[in-house]
Amino acid sequence: MKKIKYLIFTLIFISLSVSYVSASCTSEELSKLKAEASKIKVTYKHLGKIEYEDGDVTYSLFDVTMKNIPDNFYIKIPKLTATFEPTNGTAVAKINTGKWQLEVYSNKCEEMVGVINVELPKFNTYSLDPLCEGIDESEVPLCGKYYEYDVSYERFKETVSAYRDNHMINNEETDDEKENFSKVFNKISKFIVKYKLYFITFSIIIILTPIIIKLFKKKKKRGVLE
Repeated sequence: MKKIKYLIFTLIFISLSVSYVSASCTSEELSKLKAEASKIKVTYKHLGKIEYEDGDVTYSLFDVTMKNIPDNFYIKIPKLTATFEPTNGTAVAKINTGKWQLEVYSNKCEEMVGVINVELPKFNTYSLDPLCEGIDESEVPLCGKYYEYDVSYERFKETVSAYRDNHMINNEETDDEKENFSKVFNKISKFIVKYKLYFITFSIIIILTPIIIKLFKKKKKRGVLE
């Protein structure tokens, strides 16, 4: 019995010792790990319009890509309560607009060795409004893809409408609209030229039919009077 207790005590001691060793790093080791963590690069890409099965729509999602993650490193995002382990030095997370903190850890000492702060811009749904067509967003930020401030639709409409009036672009067609109209017009013209004989015949029938009907009615009326 004493031998079993001694064996259990020894195993517990060894496991605690191993745990302690793996959870501690010297200052020099930490310095190296932090230097490696500083090489991690973060980029993001806006995912555009996302439609869910329940019919909800969002424009706030981004793909956040973490590159150059060293072996035996991983990243935690506390606000998501999620951990990301790299594949070939890369990990990807889907994150909403806002400010985020990415914590970098090393398996070597289970200690945070770096922090990466990421701020994802706020997508501007007003940029999709027809009022923004043909407007340079550098001149009218309210029509830009991203806009950080909250503005009422009334204020947006008033500002953008005033800009359109001042620059006389209220009724101006966009290049795409002009190009589309030109394509449609050309197709119609070619169709008419190709089947002009049918169009002429059809036009003559359309014109003569009411005249013939009218003459027929007059003749019938005369016959009745006689």
